[in-house]
Amino acid sequence: MPLHDKGDIVKAIGFMTIYYGYLEESLDNLFEIVAEHHPELNDKKHLRFSDKAKHLRKQLVQAFTPDCPSTYEKHRVRKLLLRCQDLAKDRNEIIHSAIYGGAADVAILNSKKTGERAISSVEVSDLANAIFDCSSDVQSLEFVVRRMMQ
Repeated sequence: MPLHDKGDIVKAIGFMTIYYGYLEESLDNLFEIVAEHHPELNDKKHLRFSDKAKHLRKQLVQAFTPDCPSTYEKHRVRKLLLRCQDLAKDRNEIIHSAIYGGAADVAILNSKKTGERAISSVEVSDLANAIFDCSSDVQSLEFVVRRMMQ
């Protein structure tokens, strides 16, 4: 269910974290389906989320043949798994940074990689919702992938 921002950045980070767990589970399920037919992926199960998404994307894009689902599906798979990597990067920036209260209800995110910047509960809530939506989209890929692997 979508998160409605109420100005609480801590709550938004909590939901973002929970929703990311759903996304990880969805990606792992998809990974297992593909690994059944491409055992070389089994060596990649231990990788972190972004790397799994990258290897899964490469394997699936290569698996498309003329008798597989449409070019649209190939593009959809590629785009969605790249989106997973982008969301992981955005989530990691927040999770692995310090967040401090600032003036006028503005929080400051202090990232070792990107430095200091303002961050709002709206930004985190939007990211949480994007992660939640992506999780559903990854789950929907199971149907396409199962058709491809037949």
